[in-house]
Amino acid sequence: MKEKLSLFLSLSILLIGGCSFDVVKTSFYETNDLQGKIYPHIKNFPFEISVIEPKDKKLIGSQYNIKILNMKNKKVQVIEEGKPFEQFTITDLLKIEDFNNDGYLDILASSIYPSSQVIDTLYIFDFQKQKFIKKMDDIPYDGTIRSTKIGCIKVEYIVRNGSDYLKPEDFCWFDGKWKSK
Repeated sequence: MKEKLSLFLSLSILLIGGCSFDVVKTSFYETNDLQGKIYPHIKNFPFEISVIEPKDKKLIGSQYNIKILNMKNKKVQVIEEGKPFEQFTITDLLKIEDFNNDGYLDILASSIYPSSQVIDTLYIFDFQKQKFIKKMDDIPYDGTIRSTKIGCIKVEYIVRNGSDYLKPEDFCWFDGKWKSK
């Protein structure tokens, strides 16, 4: 598991209507404002990003959401993500970087696969739509993702069924898609 960061974060209450877990309406609490605090090196990032977990203690740890507030147009985007690490900080779950080298920062979200392996999901910023779009269609299997060079990533695939091992694969962003190298 990733190294635990000793960072004290304040919690604030947020009610989000319409979000549900297992068909039960629930309220959420929001943690870990990113803007200028946890990622101070990020400049000109017009978004306020936070992690949202269920307020109901029975549901905590089952799923987390990413709340993205566009500071320019005040629109909110909520992305449903997977299961968070047991004890986490926002920097354990989210990485902000320009993964596809288009000049806009993207979001890499981490979660725990049912077999306790870490899987990552990339959300690429779509300038025309002014929101983050999941861009994983061209990556055939789940795994952990890291930047290797400008506009390129490496995917370390998770092990499935205890014996299925796939070699890590490199992808580069070309013409709006991830292309295997």
